[in-house]
Amino acid sequence: MLSLVMRECFILCSVFLRDINDVCLSYFNDNLLRFYI
Repeated sequence: MLSLVMRECFILCSVFLRDINDVCLSYFNDNLLRFYI
């Protein structure tokens, strides 16, 4: 469930924030790390 939500958010982020995609990726990576640790 959570992974699905994260994926949807990531897709939206990638689509709407193409110009700062690196920031988006780092944000999601940080959140995933916090979730799994």
